[in-house]
Amino acid sequence: MDARSDAVERFLAATAPDHTSTQDEMADLADDWGFPIIGPEAGAVLRLL
Repeated sequence: MDARSDAVERFLAATAPDHTSTQDEMADLADDWGFPIIGPEAGAVLRLL
């Protein structure tokens, strides 16, 4: 069961900034190394709080 509704998904997508090319590279590198990072949606929520 997914706890997030469509409205929440739209809100998170609207408040999350687009990644820069450098951030995209960093996210790819983190994936390659198995290093956990938060995504733009979680960052947007943290910024809001």
